[in-house]
Amino acid sequence: MKFTFMLNRNSKMIFVLFFIFLIHQLIFQKYLIFNNTYVAEDYKGYVPWMIFGKIWFMKNGLFHLPHFIPSMCGGIPYHADPSSFYLSFMQLLFINFSVPIALKSSFFIFSLSGYLGMFFLCKMCFKFNNFTSLVAATIFIFNGFFTNRVLVGHLIYGYTAFIPLYAFLIIKSINNNKHVAILNMSFASLLLSSFFYAGSSSFMLFVIYSIIIILALYCFFFNFSTKIIFKKFFVSLILTFLLSFSKINYSLSFLELFPREIDPAIMTNYFSFIYTFFTSLFLVPDPFFFADHQLQTNKFYVSLHELEYGLSILPLLIISYYIFFIKKNIKVNKLPIFYLSIILIIPTLLIVDIPYLSNLINKLPIVSSTWVRTRWLSVYIIPIILVSSFLLNKIKFNKKAIMIGLLIIPICQNYFYIEAKSYFFPEKSFEKKAVYSIDKINNFSNYLDYETIDSVKIKYVKNNQNFTRMDMNEGFIINTSELFCYSPIFGYNLEKLPKQKITKNNDNYDEKLKIKNNQYNLFKPMCFLFPSVNNCAVGETFSFNEKEQLIKFSEYKIIKFQKSNIQIVADYTSIISLIVLISCTLVVLVLYFKKKTKIM
Repeated sequence: MKFTFMLNRNSKMIFVLFFIFLIHQLIFQKYLIFNNTYVAEDYKGYVPWMIFGKIWFMKNGLFHLPHFIPSMCGGIPYHADPSSFYLSFMQLLFINFSVPIALKSSFFIFSLSGYLGMFFLCKMCFKFNNFTSLVAATIFIFNGFFTNRVLVGHLIYGYTAFIPLYAFLIIKSINNNKHVAILNMSFASLLLSSFFYAGSSSFMLFVIYSIIIILALYCFFFNFSTKIIFKKFFVSLILTFLLSFSKINYSLSFLELFPREIDPAIMTNYFSFIYTFFTSLFLVPDPFFFADHQLQTNKFYVSLHELEYGLSILPLLIISYYIFFIKKNIKVNKLPIFYLSIILIIPTLLIVDIPYLSNLINKLPIVSSTWVRTRWLSVYIIPIILVSSFLLNKIKFNKKAIMIGLLIIPICQNYFYIEAKSYFFPEKSFEKKAVYSIDKINNFSNYLDYETIDSVKIKYVKNNQNFTRMDMNEGFIINTSELFCYSPIFGYNLEKLPKQKITKNNDNYDEKLKIKNNQYNLFKPMCFLFPSVNNCAVGETFSFNEKEQLIKFSEYKIIKFQKSNIQIVADYTSIISLIVLISCTLVVLVLYFKKKTKIM
């Protein structure tokens, strides 16, 4: 008798659940790091930040934030950068493990959280059966937007895997008793605020919009009150904002001085959108069509991963089969379906060029900062999975072969797409894109300990304008501040960084940290953030009278600076909110377990 038949139904389910996850890890972990050395090019920005975080932690301890980084761009803000992630589980991994292990562990945690989060969202909230929930979780974890984004080096996009878990907590806060509901709301708010502190604020609009559609679908499927569920969501958003106010205001203060100004890449018409929608989400992305049908004043190259969403053809097959063969009417509340239709249409207004309206949208703050508007396709990923799963749940299958086949489709299609892309377009393969070697920075990270950490300091300032360099942010390895660094907030060509104030337009600048004309050759980083309250101008360098501050900064230690009044309020708001939320959570936990004990 086969082993699986000796197991009960739940044991079989758990076995299959984790067997599919094992397949996922075996497939994609090998594309993350090649020869334990080479990773995707965009990791050249993230990995050095992580090692800087390790340096900062070892020098300053747990309770001091790294507001500025001296080894990049001659000294610039760090915590205020929207993409920085010192306060994240990823940073903890890089502090305690080698670079390859930390990267693989991060991908593992994202994958497992997304997989189980989607399964429990479907099983416990949407009441799908085990098989349907498993199919939904499989489609989600194999989707190209999550996997390909992380594999090409956009590590922070891994946080999109937490969306199902957040939606699960919000929905369960409605259906559970008072104590559990409060706990769910607390954990949900902490989880969503972690997006901001982990550098995910650049795509938070996608995250929040995805959640809105998920909650609207819940109301649609179960004729549930939109007022009740969105009231919970709104309360969670308020708590999230209070917890994240400090990071949000830091980032806005930084961006106000260095706004992102890139013309958006949008589709020429709705036909182009529909074609791109179906090919990117269900079939194979068509970058050639997109290149011919995008409307952009400055023709920036749009990378292939911007079109890779890879849900597989399975959701389309399920929906088509139900429409053409099952043909059962589904009773729904007309009000939720009206709201849902509007919610689903709005993202298309951002993706497609619409006369007059697009010009207005392109002037909106935050929304206009996303230049590749096809990223809004990501908000449809979970809704499509939920709709197809809802219909699949109403279809009865008698043959196990069909059930196994449905599970195999998203696995095989996404795997074969990657292999086919590597074969027909080898220059687009993950291996060819893995050009950043982590060998040197990993050796440096492993070398760091509390005996050697004091030797890490800025001794030199260098300007090596070479766009092909992969080590632009690794100045701390050679005790150097690299003026020509990788920091997109100053423009992809660093056109907004006033480095000429140090180099005097010398492209081969390579000097010791020194004073000249009463000025040192390191920027005062607070002048990039709060110039007015610090009585300085953007790009100003440390003066001779600020030697003590300069030495501390060059040694990766805490320096004093003035914050704006609103930033002070934001800091206190976030700290007090965190203390109150944790205290209330602990009190509720105690009351909950006391009640459980009395019942027993």
